[in-house]
Amino acid sequence: MDDSGHRVLIEPGEDAVRTYTDEEEEQIARNLLAVTREVHAGDWGGRRSDERLAAGLHQRMFVGVRDHAGRFRGPDRGTENLVFGPHRAVARDLVAGELAGLFKTLRRSIDSFDRNQDADDYEAGAIHVAVWAHAELIRIHPFEDGNGRTGRLLANAVLVRLGLRPVAVEACREEYLAVLNHYYVAKEIEPLRDLYLRLAAEQLPGD
Repeated sequence: MDDSGHRVLIEPGEDAVRTYTDEEEEQIARNLLAVTREVHAGDWGGRRSDERLAAGLHQRMFVGVRDHAGRFRGPDRGTENLVFGPHRAVARDLVAGELAGLFKTLRRSIDSFDRNQDADDYEAGAIHVAVWAHAELIRIHPFEDGNGRTGRLLANAVLVRLGLRPVAVEACREEYLAVLNHYYVAKEIEPLRDLYLRLAAEQLPGD
């Protein structure tokens, strides 16, 4: 399975980079805890919202573990096709273009929120954009492994950048996977957005 709970199939003959030793798993867990704390503290908020942001988050998580840390699939590297759950990821030749489109839209959205911080629907709109960006990153599957974790880090980096609190979805894994898969099947982001909105309210300080 990949880190978002989907079973991942790789092409015959490819290295199974998703098989880690116990020591590597422990290192990844330590790295993930560290980068999560950095994201929550706003340490990543000053970075430009582009492909380097996703690569940096991924590299931070896998540094010292494997050489795929921070490296995208592309025409000359990585698995040609990945299937996660019922979905097929973007072919490796198309990853760069798909990522460029994702982050172009994300930057436009962030600029719009910066200009309209007093809007009544600011929080719902900001969560919508963050959740969409994370779901699209997972759909593209630019990395050999770690796409789900990187996507969730990206969502929280965007939320913190827009002045909101990060949201943890790990406690409701099955519901999260269901609404994430719904987006890929029906192209409707609202159930996933609504889950994040609910969790954001439930995770307010003191609750």
